[in-house]
Amino acid sequence: MRTLLTSKTKLQVAFDAMSARADVFEVRLEDARWDLIDFRDKARRAQDKLESNLTAAKLEVVELKVELESVTNQLAELQPPIPETVKDASCSKRKPSELHSGITKLTKTKESDQEKLSRDEGTPRPKTSRDHHQDHQQRRPLSPLDNLHSKHRR
Repeated sequence: MRTLLTSKTKLQVAFDAMSARADVFEVRLEDARWDLIDFRDKARRAQDKLESNLTAAKLEVVELKVELESVTNQLAELQPPIPETVKDASCSKRKPSELHSGITKLTKTKESDQEKLSRDEGTPRPKTSRDHHQDHQQRRPLSPLDNLHSKHRR
């Protein structure tokens, strides 16, 4: 009987120990559940905050785009139109001397167009500085003294 009693006591002690361990695990499990609930709540609040910040940033981008378009339109209204010849010259990668020759060619073309118009209409065209210079050279021939004077001027 004593053996039976000892066995029963041993079993009771083992059962009590297992029961105590189960209680400890239940408490730890309950704590883990509460930690999980807290973590979910924090994650949800962080997600809501990030979504709110993202929405605010998207709204700010839209506002900035509208403001940029408004400023661009105002600038277009205030800026005088750029002539085509200037656009071509500024966009090209030519040397300044080439640009000057291009401008000279444009000027010559305009003068020849004016000459054609004046011939067609029968009215004399207005004299340009180039015409005056040519007239002056044609009127008097150069003498050796003129060459001396022109060298001193330079």
